[in-house]
Amino acid sequence: MSVILLLTASLVAVIPAAAALIADIGVAPQQGLLFGLSALTLTGICVGLAYQNRHTLWMMPSARLSRILIRAGAFTAACLIAYLFVYNLCVIEHPLYESKLLFPLWPTGKLAAMIESASSRYGAVETYGLAAVFDAISETPAGYALALGTLLLLYAPPIATSCGIAFALALRYPSPLFRQPAPPHHEFDVFLCYNRADALSVRAIAEQLAARRIRFFLDENENPPGEAWTEQVTAALSNAQTFAVFLGAAGIGKWQAVEIQNISEARLERDCRVIPVLLLDAPEAMKVPMQLAGLTWVDFRKSDPDPVSELVRGIRRM
Repeated sequence: MSVILLLTASLVAVIPAAAALIADIGVAPQQGLLFGLSALTLTGICVGLAYQNRHTLWMMPSARLSRILIRAGAFTAACLIAYLFVYNLCVIEHPLYESKLLFPLWPTGKLAAMIESASSRYGAVETYGLAAVFDAISETPAGYALALGTLLLLYAPPIATSCGIAFALALRYPSPLFRQPAPPHHEFDVFLCYNRADALSVRAIAEQLAARRIRFFLDENENPPGEAWTEQVTAALSNAQTFAVFLGAAGIGKWQAVEIQNISEARLERDCRVIPVLLLDAPEAMKVPMQLAGLTWVDFRKSDPDPVSELVRGIRRM
């Protein structure tokens, strides 16, 4: 999916810019260099901003991201429709001549009289000839500049925005191009270590992680009936690169204590990331396991900063 979106982003940016730079296709006459370079420059800025804020894109709720992208898409569509309207109004090409003319949005003076006499801009070119109409346009430089600026503003930003939308979607999906490659047999982003007494709270957090495209190992989901659950957990502990250790009012469970010991050893041997998480009902004077001392916590008892976003940021940190 990411590769397809990246290819789409590249085509959206490169094809119109190349057509403008090489052959002045779809842009104001003799302005292909200006339009092509403007589109590529703005596209580069959009791509750079998207990549710089990739962690925000990963952590952003899907509904909010969808609203932003829909608005950006609507802006792009409106600009392109307006560009086609203004382009067809201002840019005239007659089959007898090899070049195009850019008319001002609001003709004045001699040019306005020529258009009125010929009933249309196209008719003015046909009646008076390309050279005469060009001379009349040259007498209104402000109107010419306004038409050129309007076309440029309606051309480059929507191309850059379209590329930015595709690139943002590519960043949103897990991809080895933007995230560290997973080791062999590692099919999840984080191992969830918890006390069975806190299962309901951990499930609720796991649902929020899933909504943000975080792949997690939760033992009750991963153990098929009829198989030894310890084998599944042991394999996951061996392959995990990130651990979230949940602590609540029930304290540390017996099996959780064993997992924490294994996690501590994995942290020393494989440089794994360990994220202690205080659940909503954790007491103020929570006794911290010695193995977790000195690590930065995620505290669900506080709403600012958003604890889910902080947990996702810890999991996805490159």
